[in-house]
Amino acid sequence: MVILGFVVSGIVLLLGVALVLTLRAAGDEPFEVEFTPLETDFPAVEHDPTAAADLIDAWAAWRTGTFVTAGSWTRTVDGRSDPLVGEVYLAQDPPRRQVIRLGAVVSAIDDPDRFENLVVSELGLVGGYVIGPDRLYDVSRVSDACFHAELVAPSLASPWGRWAEYCFDLESGALISARVRRQTAIDVETTVVVTTEPSDADFATPSS
Repeated sequence: MVILGFVVSGIVLLLGVALVLTLRAAGDEPFEVEFTPLETDFPAVEHDPTAAADLIDAWAAWRTGTFVTAGSWTRTVDGRSDPLVGEVYLAQDPPRRQVIRLGAVVSAIDDPDRFENLVVSELGLVGGYVIGPDRLYDVSRVSDACFHAELVAPSLASPWGRWAEYCFDLESGALISARVRRQTAIDVETTVVVTTEPSDADFATPSS
């Protein structure tokens, strides 16, 4: 299970070919995912408590679903036209979970208690971000699959940046896209391929 707030820096490694081959070796046919192009003009968010609760439910479905996803991550620093680019990969079949980001295994879990504890902990954090008078973010729902979140007030604790959009696949629960406006950059994560029948090979540690 992934804990919020990974900070990515340094050399970007690409795994795209290997990841797609792994997905195509799984038990079902992968399907491609459409996504919204990057936008830099982020709309204001009027808080909707129902949307906030729905976002928590969608986050829970993402963290407990069974699927394999592969895609890309980019960080575009303000004033620069050459973004950092890397590959992202997630194989999840609870309690197994493996996450590879920019060439490094950042999470590898195969333990029911550990998986459950991390999911409960993360959902507690997300709930604190979007629920109640002391929430960090206002939330609105912009479609069946997508949510917007805007920082309520300037804060040192801004795990989703100043503004964020999260979109989820309604069938599998997988994250399809995320756009996060940081202080001086925009991060975009896009899922390109999803398969819903993981195999043991999908959880194999990649060779260096």
